[in-house]
Amino acid sequence: MTVSGADPIATAHILGVILAGGTGERLGGVDKALLQLDGVALVSRVSARLAPQVGAVVISANGDPARFARLCDHEVLADEAPLGPLSGVLCGLDYAVRHGFSHVLSVAVDTPFFPKDLGAQLAQAGFALACDTAGDLHPTFGVWPVSLRAELRLSLQAGRRRLRGFARDHGAQECICGAPSAFFNINTPADMAGAEAVLRGETCFEPARDALVGDVLAHLDAAFSRCVGVETSAPDQAAGRVLAAPVRAQRASPASRCAAVDGFALGAGAGPWRLRVGRAAAGHPFQGALQTGQAVAILTGAQVPHGTQRVAMHERVIVTGDEVHAREGQSGGNIRERGEDFDAGEMLLPAGRRLEARALALLAAGVVREVAVCHPLRVGILSTGDEVKPVDQVRAPHEIADVNGPMLRSLVAGWGFEVVALGHAPDDESALRDTLNAAAGRVDVLLTSGGAASGQEDHLARLMQAEGRAQQWHVAMKPGRPLVTGQWRGMAVMGLPGNPVAAFTSAQIFAWPLLARLAGESYAPRIVTLPAEFSFSKRAGRREFLRGWLTDAGGRVAMHPSTSSAHVSSLAQAEGLIDLPETVTQVQKGDLVRFRLLS
Repeated sequence: MTVSGADPIATAHILGVILAGGTGERLGGVDKALLQLDGVALVSRVSARLAPQVGAVVISANGDPARFARLCDHEVLADEAPLGPLSGVLCGLDYAVRHGFSHVLSVAVDTPFFPKDLGAQLAQAGFALACDTAGDLHPTFGVWPVSLRAELRLSLQAGRRRLRGFARDHGAQECICGAPSAFFNINTPADMAGAEAVLRGETCFEPARDALVGDVLAHLDAAFSRCVGVETSAPDQAAGRVLAAPVRAQRASPASRCAAVDGFALGAGAGPWRLRVGRAAAGHPFQGALQTGQAVAILTGAQVPHGTQRVAMHERVIVTGDEVHAREGQSGGNIRERGEDFDAGEMLLPAGRRLEARALALLAAGVVREVAVCHPLRVGILSTGDEVKPVDQVRAPHEIADVNGPMLRSLVAGWGFEVVALGHAPDDESALRDTLNAAAGRVDVLLTSGGAASGQEDHLARLMQAEGRAQQWHVAMKPGRPLVTGQWRGMAVMGLPGNPVAAFTSAQIFAWPLLARLAGESYAPRIVTLPAEFSFSKRAGRREFLRGWLTDAGGRVAMHPSTSSAHVSSLAQAEGLIDLPETVTQVQKGDLVRFRLLS
């Protein structure tokens, strides 16, 4: 894969460094890291955004490290000399070498909306600084290889402190990672007020005309939050629901020492052991204790009697009369210790976890009788366009079957949300207004398809901007450039493109994380990195999602020959989306590519 740089760096090999050494002179000289943005310290917000992108996080800051203790548990690194952000990067590089990391990802503590995929984008280049779509460089955001450590130290000792100058002198690339809004930093009280307004949804980012995928995701993260209520329920009545609070075990598992195999519980001594009358079985413990030289038959899962040193497998003992002869074994052998799986009070599941079969099994094992869960998220699905008709009403050649309606309903139901089919709206502003008003009383969020662009008959964005709140995007991605996000009478709205493949792709990339956030669910797409079984060229600056599948031989990804956003057949054959970042211009057979598995 050509990225005008090196191979991508694995997340686990990157150390995240929060540069938190500055004071806010225009904010009254306060410690910026501790500033409260909508009730949460900046360092906590930046840490939460950075942590999923790296293997570990540290803070570069001078002064008393105890001031961060109540906010996060990251190690705090003090500069060798307080010489600005470049010395913070050096501290991070020194720490990275000591702890086995190959690179450092630096971020500024006063910039809380940086892209959620910043690390992935910069890691494509190996050594790079971030710039925005307007061409402005943001040098505190960069990926630094540890091999630069010695040269960086010499540069600082020589009095050369400019981060940008050092990076350019040593061959750093400049990677477009987001719109200017993503690198909005807080320097004044007005900046703080603006950031709080964004979080409250009172204003939105103003993206460049061609916003990056990461910009849109950052906006969704900042502008939307959980919109459903919470109730308590027995776990077996909450299948498919999302946890609203962490769940802790009410009992250890196992709750007592128990046998891992069928055999004999042996007391102390070297044997042979005298066999006692009776046995220990699951649910029927042996009544009594084993003395030295005694044994009793025991079955898998049974509580081991007091005095048991080990359990000998049935196949490895010889019973002669009332004597048990066993090979020498390790003390505690074949015994599951109390709390070996988890202990009472231990967290079993975090908030945001959906309760599927595996989660429900764990809650039952922990004897959890009640959980706090979010109400189901109600998702309305609406198709638009005069030419779009239900399948059973398609007659004329100019009429198009409603492909997006059933496709989106199935997708959303498969993600675990409650689907409300809202049918179809024509290309008429008045009719669309009536449909939006009716939907606002029935659903929590509305997904539309068609009408998201800026054409004469694309009414959604214009209507919402005039009478609701909306952001119209032109996203630098293929397929799926047009997108609308906003709210209508308290209902979240996302307008997807009309072409089926574009609608499907945009739903996977944008709608799924939005719905998860509104529902209180943690969202993590399933992405694997595999060799390409194809060659492909694309232009820089645009992120492309190609339909693909795993080859029969396994371990490689093949690409569907069609890149058209109207070829629905390619969707039916695809097992996932091949995710090619903005910086990639060429993929050669055998290059590693990111493959996003479809739900």
